[in-house]
Amino acid sequence: MRHHADKHNIGITWHQCTVSGCDYKAKQVVNLRTHIRKRHGQTVEHQTLLVQQRQKANAQLNKREGEVNAAVTVANMASIMNTAGQTYMIPMMVQPVLQPMLQPDLMPNINMFASAMSAPMPSSGQAPPPPPMNPLAVPQPIPPQNFMQNPPSDNPTI
Repeated sequence: MRHHADKHNIGITWHQCTVSGCDYKAKQVVNLRTHIRKRHGQTVEHQTLLVQQRQKANAQLNKREGEVNAAVTVANMASIMNTAGQTYMIPMMVQPVLQPMLQPDLMPNINMFASAMSAPMPSSGQAPPPPPMNPLAVPQPIPPQNFMQNPPSDNPTI
């Protein structure tokens, strides 16, 4: 399937080597990674190549619209020196800043069930409706109950 797609796809994307002076192109990202590792003695992460591919696609779109793409700047580039002493630049991945998850105020919900259990029963004999459920409420333990307050007559307690 890959061979068929590579051979017969009109709009195939070519991946070019990022080392200055190298004109190697590949149809598959894995082939480009192998080339960089064997020829230039470097390992390049898959994410870096995907960023380069997206930036190239964005640059082509911006050129069509007459804009200049300045997505790659010196600030987000890393200088890499390989074993042969050649230096070249590769884009660095920008790590997202993780925000701490907001904790809801759980303290008001602690006595939610206790107040519902102590509510008086209406004169009609029906239990009052339960309080609205809060999915963020901390589940409270059920207080122990004395089930043997009224033992059955055939099972006397000691």
